[in-house]
Amino acid sequence: MTDQQSNFEGWAILEIFGHQKYAGFVKTEYYGTACMFRCDIPPLPEREHVTRGGCYVDQEPNLRTWVPPGSTVKHVETVGYSKVFGVGAIYAMTPCDEKACLAAVAELQPRSLMLVKLPDGKALTTAAEPQVDMFDEADTCANCGKTEVYCRCDT
Repeated sequence: MTDQQSNFEGWAILEIFGHQKYAGFVKTEYYGTACMFRCDIPPLPEREHVTRGGCYVDQEPNLRTWVPPGSTVKHVETVGYSKVFGVGAIYAMTPCDEKACLAAVAELQPRSLMLVKLPDGKALTTAAEPQVDMFDEADTCANCGKTEVYCRCDT
């Protein structure tokens, strides 16, 4: 009797426990007696597109800004990588063609968005006057350093 194993090699979308999805070229690999699935996620090039709905874009690290529909935004490029999954971690595998898989990769990969151009008529005007701090040094107590609202000194 011959031990024969089924192998898979092709484009697919993997659904992993923990509500994770990966799309890429999937191949069966054996490590000793363990059967694993290797998913090679391809890199995504930088690209620009015009938004149909508003979205958030990265302005600076840790600062996101809402831009209106019709804005031209740029998706930054991502590097490709490989991930190996055990059979028990996969609850669904959807084989597909390369075009569908690459569309899924673009949808699933988190990428930063940068604003390239606002739509006509929505451009920002000149900067507004800077906001004045509600509590300046004149509003603080000379004894305790707290604002007048929180000061309990008898001065």
